[in-house]
Amino acid sequence: MNVLEKINQAINLLQELDEYKNQLSSLQQEVDYKLSDLYHVIENDPLNAPQCCKIVKQIKELRKQRRKYLNDYELIKCYQNNIQKLTYYDNRKMLLAELNKTNNRLKQPYKNRVYTDEDMKELLGVK
Repeated sequence: MNVLEKINQAINLLQELDEYKNQLSSLQQEVDYKLSDLYHVIENDPLNAPQCCKIVKQIKELRKQRRKYLNDYELIKCYQNNIQKLTYYDNRKMLLAELNKTNNRLKQPYKNRVYTDEDMKELLGVK
């Protein structure tokens, strides 16, 4: 094993993670601006069914991208709150456990705030 090479790899990965964290805000902002543009098209322009479908598909993709950025931010925040656990061999398992717990929390299904499940089924025409 080349110890210096392994330490370099670890440092490079941590640097990459820090750089990504620093970019997350602007990446999310870009997605938010794109969503805002689409919402204004929906609000202001007359649209036919195929155009509506295209816009909804684009909104869905952007929402997925935004959710990924938000989840990545939460995982990085959890990592940073527990970074001191990297120092000791036995504590690294606790760091992984915290990260997995956060990841599982982020994977919970969305609960509607206003609409009931029945309202959504009616809106979507599901019986």
